[in-house]
Amino acid sequence: MLKHCCEDFHENKDVTSNLLLVNFTDVPDNEFHSCLCEANRALLNAYFEHLRVKSIETAHRLYFEKDVTFRGFRQT
Repeated sequence: MLKHCCEDFHENKDVTSNLLLVNFTDVPDNEFHSCLCEANRALLNAYFEHLRVKSIETAHRLYFEKDVTFRGFRQT
């Protein structure tokens, strides 16, 4: 019995940790996932906007201030 439950969980329910496994809310699963997607979209947009600004600042320091410490556009 327990073996069957574990197999069922790992084969059918444990698809990815990024999806809702158990919904304890009154919000339908699809709506909940939609909210998660929107929240992650906002986080990703903010993150990449931050990287864009930092990269432009880095390029400015490199080309206009002749930054000899430049070692590439990477996160540090």
